[in-house]
Amino acid sequence: MAISYYHEFYTDFIEKYNIRNGELASQAKLNESVNVLKKEVQDLYNRSEIIRGNNCQDWKAYVYYKLGELVHYQGKNYVQKTSGEVVNEPPFVGSAYWEEVHRADYTMELDPYGYLHINNTIPYNPTDEYNPATKRYVDEEVSFIYQGLDKVNGVNFLELDRVEEYNPTGAFHPSTKKYVDDSIQDLASGGSITVGNTLDSNALGKRDASKYITLERKFSGNYNGMAVKNGPNEEDIIATDWIRTTANGLLPYDMNTGSNLGSPLWKFKEVHANEFHGNVIAPSADVAEAYESDLDYEEGTVLGIGTDTEVTKFKKGMKLAGVCSQYPAYSLNSEINADVSVLIALKGRVPVKIVGSANRGDYINALDNGMGKASLTKTPNTIGICITSGTGEVEVKI
Repeated sequence: MAISYYHEFYTDFIEKYNIRNGELASQAKLNESVNVLKKEVQDLYNRSEIIRGNNCQDWKAYVYYKLGELVHYQGKNYVQKTSGEVVNEPPFVGSAYWEEVHRADYTMELDPYGYLHINNTIPYNPTDEYNPATKRYVDEEVSFIYQGLDKVNGVNFLELDRVEEYNPTGAFHPSTKKYVDDSIQDLASGGSITVGNTLDSNALGKRDASKYITLERKFSGNYNGMAVKNGPNEEDIIATDWIRTTANGLLPYDMNTGSNLGSPLWKFKEVHANEFHGNVIAPSADVAEAYESDLDYEEGTVLGIGTDTEVTKFKKGMKLAGVCSQYPAYSLNSEINADVSVLIALKGRVPVKIVGSANRGDYINALDNGMGKASLTKTPNTIGICITSGTGEVEVKI
């Protein structure tokens, strides 16, 4: 419902303007009462015109309009919606003072131009997503979806509970569970597979062979193995790319020479095994052992025997434990049960942090605060012999 113009009750009206029998009203009261009556009559007239589908009286400049007064302006009817009087403010949609009104705002009926009647017979098509849809619109859309489908016997679509036999023939036809299961079983038993629409008994062989590993093929001494092929033919297999698969595990393609695991550039991060038999070639130069520590110290830090943990940073008066190693060639006690552990170099060459400088051939003795110092004398706290001259850090042979 739209905002309504206020109409005064009869008793309030005569009380306010002194129009009782036997009383004399002032000229100002009489003039004001006439204006009030005219406004109320004009409101009734405007409402009746809107209900009849017509325009109410036109908006005028220099006229003060109160809350609820109706006007017509540029083809639309409006109501004044503010509590104060408005003058010289022409109405428009979105105005802070005026609100557009319609016939439906003053009747119990719906505006036929803004709603769909329950018994509507006027052609109408929704254009926006949230417009109401007519029965004809829904029927036409559903008919379009099912156009060309046999909705009775299911010839042109697959039901979820289908039991009749069906075999796809086109590349984009739906496949049944039986078709997929049969295809996998046929391939597993050495049969053919379909590539596109062509039946090919060697379809896998026509792929880029270098991207596949061949399993259970006989190479090198008629052994079963797995290999990377560099081409489609048997002779394209490089012997060093082949590993035998046996009941005892993986074996190299030939005795003594062996196959490679990894390469100088492509290394495995970790290799775990219970036993290792063979030669070790390592880029690092020391053998180290893990000890419980209070902190994780940097490589080259001089460590001493601790009180709360096995080792800690060396201080004067401590007994020497060794030097922290970062990348040993061989690590002992690597599965130590400790919250924090460090590796201490036992043999080999490692960097050692020193105070000042050292020359090749100097003894490096533990000094204080995790540092060493060059000396010409060997002591019980000697770490090793300097083998590279330098300042701040030098290579030491343990």
